[in-house]
Amino acid sequence: MKIKDIYSRVETEKQSRVLLALSIIAPTILLIFVTTITIYISQTAIHNKQKRQIETIGTAVSALAFWDEETSVAETVSGCKVYYYNSKQDVVNPEAGYAEKYTPSLDGQEVVVDNKYYLVKCDKIGMGNDQDLFWYTVYLDITEDRQTIYNVIWSSTGVFVIAFVILFAVTYALVQLQMGVYEKAINRNNRLVSDISHEFNTPLAIIKSSMAQILSQPDAKV
Repeated sequence: MKIKDIYSRVETEKQSRVLLALSIIAPTILLIFVTTITIYISQTAIHNKQKRQIETIGTAVSALAFWDEETSVAETVSGCKVYYYNSKQDVVNPEAGYAEKYTPSLDGQEVVVDNKYYLVKCDKIGMGNDQDLFWYTVYLDITEDRQTIYNVIWSSTGVFVIAFVILFAVTYALVQLQMGVYEKAINRNNRLVSDISHEFNTPLAIIKSSMAQILSQPDAKV
């Protein structure tokens, strides 16, 4: 193999690698962007739904709760655990794992109780005047919503991996095909040069032989 052929092949392989890299990097960035946006939109939609739900329940609890200054009761409102607190901010007989004292720092936080996830809302209610204040805490079960988010993340990741594998395989096949086209072009070029050289070789050999004969007898007549 000639040096120029080796050089051409090396250059072709470099171009092919660059083409392969560019063909994979750009779509991969797009896939990552789409996957991230999908997960973000799903999480945002679920979190907004949770906030609306717990705000609605909090409003209902504030408007409808019957307060007894001596006794605080726990009940279920729209599937949520709700705890009422007396003027001492104590709840009577709370379930295990739930706050016995009114804890405003839990407001808007996610807590885990008995392997379940809850979104917490804490607020206070005035009973007709600013002096008589009572409190409540709502525990919204968001275990299924968290599982939904996990499912979205895993499914999106799975789609990304499958799409990436397919993209890589298709791109690699196209680049290999392109390399084959380059190699065929190089081979055709080499054949053309070889054929032209061969066609020129015969007349040049005749001319060279004749010139050698003439030069061997410079004084002879033609």
